[in-house]
Amino acid sequence: MHSLVEKHVNDFFRDITGFGGLWGYLTFVVLTYVMVGTYFAAQLVVALVIIYASAVIIRLLYFKDRPNHERHKSVLERVDASSFPSIHAARITSMAYLFARQVPELVIPSVLLSLLVCASRVYLRKHFVIDVIGGIVLGVLVAVVVSKYV
Repeated sequence: MHSLVEKHVNDFFRDITGFGGLWGYLTFVVLTYVMVGTYFAAQLVVALVIIYASAVIIRLLYFKDRPNHERHKSVLERVDASSFPSIHAARITSMAYLFARQVPELVIPSVLLSLLVCASRVYLRKHFVIDVIGGIVLGVLVAVVVSKYV
């Protein structure tokens, strides 16, 4: 019985983490474009670009192994293997912030989804808690800048 529960918990977190992944994020961008409009979808795209640029710079300057060490042979693989900051956490946090500002009724679901994605990254041993906190901070900073200037 214990292994059955563990299997379903693992499946749940593996599925939830996808919302913070690139394809999950881009799916939200497309749905936003169709349902809300070009301006808000453009804000999400700008946030995504800033998150990636920032995270790559941070990871080039500061390498931190993941909980499950990943081998790397090139600079790009090294950037991808670095754990800090969590790009999943940054993406989902910025998206949650921007959605909550655009549609105030989505504050609670946005925060809940963001917290679940962040927890999934630690549970799945992709990041340490500090990596996720770094991603949350990056996501909030990017979302504040985008909501103010874009």
